[in-house]
Amino acid sequence: MNSLKFLFFAGCPNYELARTILVRLGAEFEEIEQTQLPEGHPYKYFSSPSIIINGSLVFGERLDDSKGGCSLGLPDEGKILKHLM
Repeated sequence: MNSLKFLFFAGCPNYELARTILVRLGAEFEEIEQTQLPEGHPYKYFSSPSIIINGSLVFGERLDDSKGGCSLGLPDEGKILKHLM
């Protein structure tokens, strides 16, 4: 079974569309609202949205600080599907 984490912060312009892609693919995932995490939590150091499957970053990027930032574009469905198989 795959472990899929969907990291986001409310107000991010692409998070709802990225979430819709995951739902359309039938992926089971844990939604993690980054602003609800404690300071210093490792998931605060990713752009929004970010998708992590089995510990590998599939979409988004790792950031230098926890102030956040938006991922550009939307996830590639084929790439996500490949990681889910």
